[in-house]
Amino acid sequence: MKEFLISLCFGIREIPKKHLALFEQIKSCGAIDKSYSKGFRLAKQFIIAQAHITNHGVFLTNIAYPKQKDMRLKHRSKYLRDQDLALVLVATKYPKIIKILSSDKHNHPRLIYLEKKKGKIIGISLKNQDTITLPFSQKSLLELPKYCVLSYDKDRILDIFGSLLDPQVDEAISLYLGGRESHFSKDALNLAQSFGEEVDSSLYPHRRDLRGLDFVSIDPNDAKDFDDVIFWDQQNSTLYIGIADVSEYVTPNTALDLEAKNRCFSLYFPHICHPMLPSALSENLCSLKKNQTKLAMVWEITLHKRTKLPLRAKLFEALITPKQNLSYEEVDLFLQDSKNSKKNHPKVYPFAWLKNLALVTQRLKSHRLKFGFDFYSEEIKQHLDSSQMLSHITIQTPTLAHSLIEECMLLANISSAQMLRDNLNSEGIYRVHNEPTKDRIHALFVRLSELGFTIPKGKLHAQIQAIQALAKPTAKEIDKLIIKAQQEAHYAYHAEKHFGLGFDAYTHFTSPIRRYSDILAHRLLKLLLQTSNAKTQKQLHFVLESIQAIIPILNEKERQIAKIEMDFKDRKYARLAYANKGLIVEISIIDERYPILATITSEILFGARVYVESSTELEVNQTYKASIIDANIASGKIWTQIIS
Repeated sequence: MKEFLISLCFGIREIPKKHLALFEQIKSCGAIDKSYSKGFRLAKQFIIAQAHITNHGVFLTNIAYPKQKDMRLKHRSKYLRDQDLALVLVATKYPKIIKILSSDKHNHPRLIYLEKKKGKIIGISLKNQDTITLPFSQKSLLELPKYCVLSYDKDRILDIFGSLLDPQVDEAISLYLGGRESHFSKDALNLAQSFGEEVDSSLYPHRRDLRGLDFVSIDPNDAKDFDDVIFWDQQNSTLYIGIADVSEYVTPNTALDLEAKNRCFSLYFPHICHPMLPSALSENLCSLKKNQTKLAMVWEITLHKRTKLPLRAKLFEALITPKQNLSYEEVDLFLQDSKNSKKNHPKVYPFAWLKNLALVTQRLKSHRLKFGFDFYSEEIKQHLDSSQMLSHITIQTPTLAHSLIEECMLLANISSAQMLRDNLNSEGIYRVHNEPTKDRIHALFVRLSELGFTIPKGKLHAQIQAIQALAKPTAKEIDKLIIKAQQEAHYAYHAEKHFGLGFDAYTHFTSPIRRYSDILAHRLLKLLLQTSNAKTQKQLHFVLESIQAIIPILNEKERQIAKIEMDFKDRKYARLAYANKGLIVEISIIDERYPILATITSEILFGARVYVESSTELEVNQTYKASIIDANIASGKIWTQIIS
């Protein structure tokens, strides 16, 4: 429904049958633009908005342009509920709701845990910690586990997830609060399994046969969904980048497509992946496993033998057979070993071309940094024990193997974006990163000046790189300040510059197993590879129309996924902090305004976000010693107190 309403905001050629009744409701309000000749479009004086009901009032978000500032509703309808979609008139002084288009007339299911207070069992909301009087008898509640986590709707218990005291319940809580489905529909599972377990190459005579090339993947050692493989033809200075052809199986408006569109991204917890697609595809048929024939989209990119810059690029629908699935660790050890012995590196040794490719990709990176940036990055990885308690933390920083793969994938993404831009008049699906606003840059430079940096004159790119060069002893902290000043990258329908990478156009092409945006890019590119005729033009218009409608949802889902993953990590930190109350830790201040926020920089709780109590003023990025004074397992929050 939301996707259709966004399409209507931009203009849609035909009204799907399932949305005819909804369209007639909108039309009856006089909200359809009669001057629009290409189909149907919402009139300019109206928007479709989603309601957000807070303690500070009711705010309306334009679903077609969610980055616009939310509008505050002056007069709230008694029928309006949180998250409802509504037709809103904006041609007046204050926005006015004309018609509520979607409303759950029943109460939304709540997720709570049970707690006994003053001899009575009550419910505590896991969303906002509100106390709830339950419509169930005390006798029936006493039969449930202590601190039981459950969902209910009106007078009916829907699901029982376990006890809040059990660390294994955190996964269910984070998924439920984030609105993430953990199971696929039967139709989607059946469709995924119907393709079989192996690729029958005889069904694809039109594809370019590249099974003879020594493709390899390089991924984390626990990876199961292999999206991408590479092969470097050193003699001909040609790089082949193969990407799983997921769009061959996930076609528009099928059960698989609806499931993928509903999720938009795979979700990763420390101990498990909740994939965008059923495992029959994500871990088997589409995954580029060694010694198995696979369908792939392959970029053949010829580089200049001296400068190593791209000369020409061609895209193919291909058949490939990856020869090995390597880990970053294995490749790094090989790249660092000057002897290159087969005995020390049995898996990597047959692919000695990786050493030359590593040099080539460093040249590519050097050229890229003339226009883009290289910021310090680290991944804080939680490790859980068998009971799903946090056991330890590892900090992963990019290595030479990571850089090798990153530069290859960037080349494939740039080539894809250029093909879309040049053939579709800059329409399609792009990854955009706008330049920081003047206000943010001013605030950044003021802060850097306070830290003793002299801001050089010149263009912004040169200014930032000069500051980075001066900040080498404190590069990590300074890079964090620079990143904080930037805007979020997002998906867009029109090609725009990617500030961080320095590219005029950029898209996501290389991870279709875990990102729906990449599937959409593949669909467009495959149509562009076909002979242009009336049929392909009609298909292009259909895909472009659907992309324009899904882009706001993609951006919303991306933020939602990040929030779910962070919520889960916070819960694991809180459990360990609760078991270690009184522990002295080092913290680094993130925000000195009340409530003061910091991250723990020592011991097993490294990376945990905490609230800070202090009787004195604290400074951002400064380190202090603090004591853990409390932790709430239900909310995932930790409180500390400065001791020095």
